[in-house]
Amino acid sequence: MIPPFEQLVDLAIVRPLMETFVVTSGLPMAIVDGEGKVLLTSGWQKLCVFYHRRYPLSVQRCIESDTDFPCFTCSGRPPVTGEHFESRCRNGLVHIGFPIVIEGEHLATLFLSQFFYEPPDIEHLLRQAREFGIEEAPYLEALKKVPVISHSRVEEVLGFYSGLAKLLEKLGTEHLRRLEYRRKLEESERKFRSIFESALDSVVLVAPDGRLLEANEQTSINLGYPREELLHLTKFDIHVPSERRQIDEYIKKVLADGSAMMETIQERKDGSLLPVEISGHRVDLMGEPAVLCLTKDISKRKEAEENLKSALREAEEGRKKIDAILKAVPDGLIVTGLSDRIILMNQSAKHLLQESLSTIEHIERLFAERAVREKTVATQENGEDQVPFEWELETVIGGEVRSLQARSMPVRAATGHIAATITLLRDLTREREIDRMKDDFISTAAHELRTPLTTVMGFLEILLQKEQVFSSEEQRGFLETVYLKSEDLAKIIDDLLDLSRIQSGHLITLKKSREDLVALIVRVVDPYREMTQKHTFTLDLPDSPVYLRLDPGKIGQVMENLLSNAIKFSPSGGRVIVSGNYVDGNFQVTVQDEGIGMSSEQTARVFEKFYRANSSTTAVSGLGIGMSITKSIVEAHGGKIWLQSEPGRGSRVHF
Repeated sequence: MIPPFEQLVDLAIVRPLMETFVVTSGLPMAIVDGEGKVLLTSGWQKLCVFYHRRYPLSVQRCIESDTDFPCFTCSGRPPVTGEHFESRCRNGLVHIGFPIVIEGEHLATLFLSQFFYEPPDIEHLLRQAREFGIEEAPYLEALKKVPVISHSRVEEVLGFYSGLAKLLEKLGTEHLRRLEYRRKLEESERKFRSIFESALDSVVLVAPDGRLLEANEQTSINLGYPREELLHLTKFDIHVPSERRQIDEYIKKVLADGSAMMETIQERKDGSLLPVEISGHRVDLMGEPAVLCLTKDISKRKEAEENLKSALREAEEGRKKIDAILKAVPDGLIVTGLSDRIILMNQSAKHLLQESLSTIEHIERLFAERAVREKTVATQENGEDQVPFEWELETVIGGEVRSLQARSMPVRAATGHIAATITLLRDLTREREIDRMKDDFISTAAHELRTPLTTVMGFLEILLQKEQVFSSEEQRGFLETVYLKSEDLAKIIDDLLDLSRIQSGHLITLKKSREDLVALIVRVVDPYREMTQKHTFTLDLPDSPVYLRLDPGKIGQVMENLLSNAIKFSPSGGRVIVSGNYVDGNFQVTVQDEGIGMSSEQTARVFEKFYRANSSTTAVSGLGIGMSITKSIVEAHGGKIWLQSEPGRGSRVHF
């Protein structure tokens, strides 16, 4: 709704203008609102002021004259500022009105009136006065003072009145627009303040120099400052010192680019820290640039991010642990899905099957053995663990035959249904070979024990025959043979006992003393010179004693084992060289023969328990445990032992 005219135009400013014109022109004027209320007058005649505007009937006629515009109502169009209408007022005077229309509404009329174009009809006006109840004499006196102005004179001033009406319309319109602008501004400010204060995030208005110009309630809540105290701070006061330079650069960037975002850390009044995300926008504040900062508390997000990072780290660590476990597991592991597609295959499985997961994707192609495929598939169908079963697989490279064992088990999800199948693969090749070696060992041990025992029993049987009479020399010879064979039996039993202790995890017991190793080697070698005529023994040892802390019995056992092997594996005879010298601060002993030698595979396995280079013949006796015991004795002394050999070119054992 448009306010009344007197609220739109300052009549105190208009009054001097009207009075000046009235004095100059001698024509009275007035401004009357749309309801007939007189707002402003200048030069009004006494006839109207004291008579026509004071008596009820005459006042009613004045109001009707001021509000009735027949020329406009007849044409059917609204009045326009600057146009005018001319008539006789209801009380007989000339009446010229100039409508003042603001925003389409006729709010007031500028009147030029209270004069005659020609001398008035006195009798008519007196009758009218009597009708109003006015005393005739003073009324007549006032009537005589009403000016008579020609048409030409009036036409000369119509332009001024029209311009004044337009000026008043312009003043009113501008004021109305100012009021409307103020209303909208106030409404906008109320909306802004409502949004500003009800925002869940902090909202701060910042000057280019960092001063806080405005802050909402949420800012006070977030930072712990009262609003009045906040407005005495700068943007730098509410951020940690390490972030203040970045804040300064951020404000400059927003002012230059129009907007920008950043993450930073604010400091509350109590000194605690608040991680935030700021979205800044350049705004115009009464002609000056400023930055509107929408600040979101991201402490929960940061906490969630840290929790997520921690969970990811734990998951990654878990994955690495699982990968490490899978890599460390010596057995093969294959995981297949419900469609029998391979989900996971560890390195051991790839090695055992000599396959690559990049080329094999389905269980059908992975296992050539039909029974293996059927067992794996049956696990998913039946949902039960499968009994382990074995099969032999010939490797692609080298044609080696491996003995493998497989066992399939279902993997159930939390709901209980089968999600996958795990198949474990074990390489039993070595175990089966050890079983075979043990069988060979038992057979060989029985043979090795039976041979000297048969000799002992045979000679004792001869000595016990009463009908046979032997000379004392013959009896002594028989008994010496029995004694020697008994010593052989004792050595075999000692070796078996040593092996038993080693297998049960007990270290070989040593009785160390300070001994001359050179003298010990000479004592062990001398009997072998007399034992064989086909072999010659050469010693290459230091001239001076070599004193070491060692167990002479055990080191003597090592030397006897090595010399015995040198003789046994040199059936055609030859030279046996025993040498010793210091190498890198350690004393190294070497026993070298010119015998049949060994292949690289035999050399690699010579220290294994029960291993015999050629178990198909009994030409070379032995249980296959001597070199294993020898290695344990040397290592118990803190030393090491190794062998070099070539087929047909003899062997060299170093310790």
